[in-house]
Amino acid sequence: MAATTPTATFTRTLSDFAQAVEPNALPEHVKHEVSRIVPDCAGCAVAGLGTDAGDRSAPATEVADRVTQRGLSIYWAPGHRRRTSRGTMKLGLISDIHCNLPALERALALLQDCDELICAGDINYQYRFSNSVLTLLRERGVRSIAGNHDNTILYAPGHPLRDSPTVDAGCFAYLKSLPERLELDYGERRVAVFHGAPWDEPRGTSACYVFPEDTRLLARLGDVDADFVVLGHTHRPFTARVGPMLVVNPGSCGEPRDASNTYSCAALDVASGEVEFRPFALDER
Repeated sequence: MAATTPTATFTRTLSDFAQAVEPNALPEHVKHEVSRIVPDCAGCAVAGLGTDAGDRSAPATEVADRVTQRGLSIYWAPGHRRRTSRGTMKLGLISDIHCNLPALERALALLQDCDELICAGDINYQYRFSNSVLTLLRERGVRSIAGNHDNTILYAPGHPLRDSPTVDAGCFAYLKSLPERLELDYGERRVAVFHGAPWDEPRGTSACYVFPEDTRLLARLGDVDADFVVLGHTHRPFTARVGPMLVVNPGSCGEPRDASNTYSCAALDVASGEVEFRPFALDER
């Protein structure tokens, strides 16, 4: 399926969707949802909306990306990477939320100046599911990947949460639709996102810890075709250089694991390569 033509196929992940449909055949309630998400984007025509309002330069891929975050998925041809014409962009980075809604809300507030938001996985705990966190990520259009805790819920044999009445079906479907890695191009800069490391097993319930002092593992990241590699999993904010590549871990915005008990998120300027860590605390009395 082509990624850049208006015949790309939308595939449902909402409970009321059962099979793939062509954009012009999307049900009216889905067209309405798409138009509500992206009313200013000329690429709405890709979804069969017939709109001629808004920014004519907005690429159709932006529409698809934002629709995906609301429970619809668009599946590209193998090897497709999202591209945008904007070379200057600030990315808000979060990871390891672990069901902590107040912390996520605080991190998103701190990243309001960012053009796009990325989550490097572990949205849930391995035996705890948060409908509210997943709903907020989807509503805010955060580009998320699944981490090992999320994979445990999704794929561990006999996991009890898969049959739990407390788990919203739409939120579960959204979690299952998330990739385990992202490759994103912004002008001439490429950003790759992994939870633990690129060599982790697909659907793995464990992940590799890459720390800045581990020069051997950092060197392995040099094989990634990217200018920036974003990692999570360690709950430890850091940057490290691997040749010309910059490795960024924003730390955990949901569960700090150091003596300072400091939550963390980060902003990455893809044009300058500057990283600003934005630590915060919560009143947890």
